[in-house]
Amino acid sequence: MNCDKAEEAEFAEAEWDEARAGDAVTESRRTQEAAAARAGTASLERTASAAQKSNAENVKAAVAQNGMALEWALAELQNSAEIVRIAVAQDGNALKFASAELQSSAENVRIAVAQYGPALEYASAALRQDPVL
Repeated sequence: MNCDKAEEAEFAEAEWDEARAGDAVTESRRTQEAAAARAGTASLERTASAAQKSNAENVKAAVAQNGMALEWALAELQNSAEIVRIAVAQDGNALKFASAELQSSAENVRIAVAQYGPALEYASAALRQDPVL
């Protein structure tokens, strides 16, 4: 009977170790995702030249990784419907960096709010009152 208890204890310990390993893998993925998100912002914020910040393809790539990179794009690109849609789909909070015109776009606001509900705060006053949103 001692064998059974010893085997049970060994099995329980193996399960516990397996669960800890799974937690470590999950934490590692979260760390990698956070680093990638920071890199997307940094790619526009610190390292990009004015020419890169004005290049739509560079900005699309950056906001696809981290929607908040929209903050560092030139105003002209913050007024690009396509770029703003990419940004708010990745991070609804990016709506705050969209032009006022695009903050008044029901489509952009719907996408942003679906991704991050509190993004409604950055919608135009008229859209904040819309009961559908």
